[in-house]
Amino acid sequence: MPEIKISICASALRPAQWKTTYDSLTQNSIEWELIYVGPNPPNYNFPSNFTYIQSNVKPAQCYEIAFRKAKGELIHWTADDAIYPPNALDIVYNFFKCFNNNKVVVAFRTVEDGRDITEFHRLRGKDPSAPRMAPFGVMNREFFRELGGYDRRFICGQSENDVVMRACEAGGWVEIAPTSVIVNHR
Repeated sequence: MPEIKISICASALRPAQWKTTYDSLTQNSIEWELIYVGPNPPNYNFPSNFTYIQSNVKPAQCYEIAFRKAKGELIHWTADDAIYPPNALDIVYNFFKCFNNNKVVVAFRTVEDGRDITEFHRLRGKDPSAPRMAPFGVMNREFFRELGGYDRRFICGQSENDVVMRACEAGGWVEIAPTSVIVNHR
């Protein structure tokens, strides 16, 4: 069996969206797995590279459950309604590998409701001196585990910012994948 390159993980509430997300991922050549954790099981079956874990815990804990199940070289936090253009995972994986450093955090460009909002993903909005964040980030799974994963005290949002800040404190940094986009509708 080929080695999984990216484990895509999400706290998941909307099973009606999952097939669209899954289908958008099928146009990649690297091996990947999709792991969703949440309270609402799908009423349809997925291929073997999709795992659903039922849980009623808060979203940050759902992400951590997914990360612990992950087998990929890299982990990627996402949303259960994200849409990936063709080869998005291939591009991000190769971009990550070009740094030859397991402490880099790669962020997808983010389009929400038709607008590229990538530059807003800083701790203080568009302030260029503020640390860059990765709302749809990818990082080395072992480095993520060294950092302690998601902090269980978070409820939902900002837990990924905490991981990014801890990565930066440990010598990491954030790079934006210039040609890989995630489309998300809020």
